[in-house]
This record gives sequence, C-alpha cells and structure tokens, in this order.
Amino acid sequence: MLEILINGEPLSGRLEDEKTLNDVVRSVETWLVAQDQVITGLEVDAEHVDPADRLFLMQRPVSSAGRINIMTASLAELEGESSIEIMRYLARLDSALRRDDESLFGQDAREGVRWVTGSLRLLAGIHHLDLNIFPSSEKSLAVVIERLEKVVGLLDAAPEDESARKMYRSVLEESVEVLLTDAYDFLLLVNKRIDDDGDIPGQAQHLAEAFSEHAQAVVTISADLQTGNEARAMAGIQKTVVLIEEMMRMLDRAGRRYGVRMESINFGNESLQSWMARMMETGNNIITAFHDRDTVLLGDLFEYEVSQELEKVPGYLDALIAALAVGND
Repeated sequence: MLEILINGEPLSGRLEDEKTLNDVVRSVETWLVAQDQVITGLEVDAEHVDPADRLFLMQRPVSSAGRINIMTASLAELEGESSIEIMRYLARLDSALRRDDESLFGQDAREGVRWVTGSLRLLAGIHHLDLNIFPSSEKSLAVVIERLEKVVGLLDAAPEDESARKMYRSVLEESVEVLLTDAYDFLLLVNKRIDDDGDIPGQAQHLAEAFSEHAQAVVTISADLQTGNEARAMAGIQKTVVLIEEMMRMLDRAGRRYGVRMESINFGNESLQSWMARMMETGNNIITAFHDRDTVLLGDLFEYEVSQELEKVPGYLDALIAALAVGND
C-alpha cells in the first residue's frame, strides 16, 4: 500500500479512487490549498520528481510506488521568491559575464544560479505553468534550467577543473541571454496570474481560447507517434493534461465563489458534469495505453476522441461565463 508523507510526516487518511500518482498528488494538492500551502517538491521512493511533470505521474499507477513524500511550504514563506529579485540577479550575472569576472566561478555565484533555477521551478509549480512548453516545446525554459543545473553540479564537483569551468561559463553565458528574455516573459505571465486570480470570467475566457487552439493541435499526435516524433507528441499530451487540470481548478473556485455547479452548465444536450465523467473514462484509457506502450491506441484516442471532446470546451466555458454573469446580478 502506498505510504503518503507530507514533509516527511505520515498523512492521516486513506486513498479513495486514486489510480495513478497524478491522482494522489492532485488530491493532496486540493487539501493543501485550503490550508494556504503549496507543493514545492516531490519524492517517489526517494527519487526526486518534478511535481509539475504530470505526464510522468500519469503513467505510474499507485501500485508502482511504495512511498511518496510531498514537500510543502506556506504561501507566506514564498514571498521572498520575487520576480524582481530573479531579474536583478540575472542582470548581475550578465554584467559579471561582460566583465569576465572571476567571481562567477565561486560558490556564491553557483548558489545564486541554483536559487534562480529553483525559484523558476517553484513559481511554475505554484501557478501550474509547464516549463517544458514555455515559451514552446521546441525551445523550453525547462531545457535551459536543466543545462544550467548540470554544469553547476559539474563545477561543484571539480571547481578548479579547466574543462568544467569552460563549459560552465559557456552554458551560463548562453543561458543568461535566453533567460533575460524568456524568464522575463514567464514572470510577466506569473504576475498576470496573480493579478487575475480573482477574475474567474477572465480565466474562463483565456482557457476557452487555449482549448480552441489546442484542439486543432492534438490531431497531429497520432501522426507524430507513428513517425517517431514522440517528443512533440508527449508535449501535446502533457499540455492537454495541464489545460484540463487548470479548468478543473477554475471550476472549483467558481463553485466556491458563485455556487455554480458542473451539472448546471450545459452545452448542446450534455452537462459539463457528464462531459467530465466521459473525459475521466478516456483518461483511464490513455493511462492504460501508456502502461501497455500502445502508441496506436494512444494516437487513436487523441485523433478520434480527445480532439473532438476538446472542441466542446469553449462552448461549456461560454455557458459558465454566462452563469457567472447571472450570479453577479
């Protein structure tokens, strides 16, 4: 039976209908939100896992793990992870690189680089933003961060090694240039999320546009899987998961604030609650296809089921916006 720990302490309570590790993390996350806590880290059987990597967690049934340790922190403790401070530190690194400052190789500078990458990961997790697909799956912040963390680790192990220093400086220079643009855009998005947190109709409109665009993109997943372009296919699948989970969180907030329930939101002849139930069943089929490594079934599910279901989401969200407007009168 899966043992669930929160900051190393056993969680009281039992699993209910959770089938995958992703289900477990989502259930705990919902419980934490009510206590103004957020997930900052995750270990599965002592292996560090990115909590934002929903695709990894979706592919692993509950029975595949013996212990899961979820690290958390209060929102108040995270106030120091300031967007302004991140950009200031990146600017300092850029200036030091231009001066060819030897202090770049020191332990303080390496700790600073680790703080930047850790802060970006943390902010992405808090605001449910996927670094693997920002600004695009072909050129993601996750890749930049992973490269930086790798060369910092190599220099930690051999601070005087000339090849390690040369590689560190080269990657740092390239990464800082990218981060000054892409991390800035990412942090603007984070701050927009904070400003818009109470604007549920605005969030619904944003999601409707995102689903409309993504519904057109997922039809290529089948072809990508069959032609060896698995990286793009996996990015598309993960984005589907992220969008649906973001919609579910928004619906939960709408229910608590406006009293709107999913069974009262209709599009065509079906309620949103009924649509969600069918999507959960499709999700279970997707998990089975992952487990069996059945790329044909996986591609068919996205081409013939998921893409058509995603096209309905903007209609449901328009109905939700209308219901919220009535609730505000």
